[in-house]
Amino acid sequence: MSILRWGIDIDSNELVSIEKALRGKDCNCICPACGSQLIAHKASIAHHFKHFNTTECSGGAETAIHLKAKEIISSSLKLKLPALKASAYLDDYKAFIKILDSKFISFDDVCLEKKEGKIIPDLIAIHKGKKLLIEIAVTHFIDGKKKKIIREQGVSCIEINLENFHKSEINFTDDDFEYAVISCIENKKWIYNAKYNKAKIKAAEKASYLRNKIIKEEKEKIIREKRLFIESFEDMLKAGFKIKINPHNICSGFEKGSNYVEFSINLDLYGIKDEVKSQDHLILIYISVCRDDNSMFFLDVETKSSSISYPLLESYIEKNLYMLSSEEGLYRWLCHNVDLE
Repeated sequence: MSILRWGIDIDSNELVSIEKALRGKDCNCICPACGSQLIAHKASIAHHFKHFNTTECSGGAETAIHLKAKEIISSSLKLKLPALKASAYLDDYKAFIKILDSKFISFDDVCLEKKEGKIIPDLIAIHKGKKLLIEIAVTHFIDGKKKKIIREQGVSCIEINLENFHKSEINFTDDDFEYAVISCIENKKWIYNAKYNKAKIKAAEKASYLRNKIIKEEKEKIIREKRLFIESFEDMLKAGFKIKINPHNICSGFEKGSNYVEFSINLDLYGIKDEVKSQDHLILIYISVCRDDNSMFFLDVETKSSSISYPLLESYIEKNLYMLSSEEGLYRWLCHNVDLE
């Protein structure tokens, strides 16, 4: 059973905190939900109101929390709102647009239980001529149907979660409760913000821009790498270099009904002077070789980072392959060295 911490004074019809109430029947209070007489019970663990000569009603504590929260907002005319941003995803790219930072706002006016379109929110606050719907959640939270109506009406709405106070069985002060209602942002969430849709569109545009920018940069990087590879190869060609082929790095694939056989070969390009292998000149070639006349053509040439098309390099590799296989022919030489595993 939740603990009832506020009663309604019979004479003034105002909420009275258990902290300030006189003990027992002298509290002069009734239950905010059922209207039954209350007594103030000052216990060591949690001060609270109890129903006098009747069983405890189920809605007293929840109603009291609702009424007290609305009273606090109405009298203070301010509220701290949580930050809000819109996000958008495009492929693996994500972008954010900030709508507002967490901050206090002051209200020009606050209306209680006033109809707004198809719903009656707990409060309607007016800030610089614009409405903010405020819902107090204790045991019942805004469901999908109500959320849909709020968004269709296009009025900003925030929900304040006070469920923990309804569940609490230990003492808390009125100041604790007021802080949770006014200043705390962890228990508040945006149900809808009138600026969100436009911010969402901007976030999508930003994500698209980031994706296109990164794709462009990646393409430019590949072009630079190809250009550097070609320049490096031309320097090696001027200085003289040779090709080394590891027989275990030759693989083949036969095509049924064709005189051509495809081979993939890992090549190491070595400078003649230092004989030191350069990681920049490790390449993988894909070639197709005719069984009958040993003629060949290139299917692809790949560096460690990209595929390239460079006729001078292909010509040089072809020349070296024919030199290495001059005694038995290119096709038979490749078959003898192929990695059958």
